[in-house]
Amino acid sequence: MSDHEDQKEQAIRMLEEHGPTLAAEAREILKQHPGAKMVGLILSPDSQEAAHFREWASASGQTVAETTGIVIVVPRKTALSILRASAPATLDWLESEPDTLPLVAATKDGMRLGSVSLWV
Repeated sequence: MSDHEDQKEQAIRMLEEHGPTLAAEAREILKQHPGAKMVGLILSPDSQEAAHFREWASASGQTVAETTGIVIVVPRKTALSILRASAPATLDWLESEPDTLPLVAATKDGMRLGSVSLWV
């Protein structure tokens, strides 16, 4: 298997592994903020998207180590700003159905999009 194929497979595994946890986190957010539009981000430490996330976090006064992977639910607007530079084709897709949480899993050389039901 090529490195590129391995990266694609890693992104798929990341979606499967973290999707349920992100859905649970999104449900908790919706209790406080009904109707909030969110996206689950799963970013390996060496992905371009993680670098963009660290820049965004730094501008918000937070620090995220370069060796740390990122698994987080963010407002859709934040996800769009993080993904705009490296993955503009995903931007339209991030408008999801009301009962699903869109997911983005990014590795160094691969990205996969998915979604998970918010209501099991």
